[in-house]
Amino acid sequence: MVEVVGLTANVLKRSIRIGVNGGSATAFTIEVDSRHYLITAKHVVATAKENATVKLWLDGAQIADADVTILRCTDPIDIAVLVPKKILTVTQALPADPGGMQLGQDVYFVGFPYGDPNFITITPALENVGFVRKAIWSSQQIIDGAITMYFDGRNNEGFSGSPIVFLEDGKPRDFKVAGVISGFKSDLSQVLNFVKIQEKDVTDEDRALNRVRRGPDGSLGRLVPTGHVVQGNTGIVLGYDIKHAVDLIRAKGAKGPEV
Repeated sequence: MVEVVGLTANVLKRSIRIGVNGGSATAFTIEVDSRHYLITAKHVVATAKENATVKLWLDGAQIADADVTILRCTDPIDIAVLVPKKILTVTQALPADPGGMQLGQDVYFVGFPYGDPNFITITPALENVGFVRKAIWSSQQIIDGAITMYFDGRNNEGFSGSPIVFLEDGKPRDFKVAGVISGFKSDLSQVLNFVKIQEKDVTDEDRALNRVRRGPDGSLGRLVPTGHVVQGNTGIVLGYDIKHAVDLIRAKGAKGPEV
C-alpha cells in the first residue's frame, strides 16, 4: 500500500511570500526557546539593512509591512533570521530539528515561484498557501562547519527561503524543519544553430558527435555551435541545515516575540 502524505497546516500556514526591495521569495516562521522568528535565505535580504521593513503576504492574502531586525549567518551559509516585533503566523508546533532525517528519504518544501498568484492555493480552509514541491535527500557535505544539503527535485526562482520539511520514521504527521532552500545548481548549455544539409553531406564526424537531427518538417540538419551559452537547471536543489539559524539566534541573544 502506498502511504499518502499531505502537508499539515503548521507547515502550509507558516510558509509565506516575502518581498524585499522589489524582489519576491519565500520565508517561514519557527519558534526557538518559545520565541517567534522569520527565516529566509540570506541572499533574499542582501540589499536590506540590519533594521528593515519587508513586505509579507500573510494568511487570507493579507499584505502587510513588517519591521524586522536581520541577522545573517556567515558565508557560505545562505540563511538569514528576521526578528519581528509581533507574531506573524500560526504557531502550531514545527520543530527546527533535522534529527531523524535519513539519506534517500522524501522531503517537501513550500514556496512562491516567481511571485505568481496563479501558483498559490486559495480555499476557505487554506488561503494564500504556497506551491508544494517534493524531493529526495541525496547528499550532504560539512565543510568548515557549514552543513550543505543537496536534494534531487525541482526548484525555481521564488523558492529561495522555503522550509525543507520531513517526517521522521514512525511519526506520520509530525513534520520537522531540516533546512532552508538556497537555490538550485545550474549548468551551461551551448546554443546551437540548425543548418540544413543533404544526406550525402553527413560525415563520419557528424555521426560520431551525434550532431545531425531531423527538423519538424523532416529536413536534415547539422547542429552547429554559435559560441553562446544558456543557463539551465540541473534539478539538484541546494539547502542549508536549519541548525545554523537556531545557533545564530542563540549566539546573538535575539528576542523575538514570546509565544
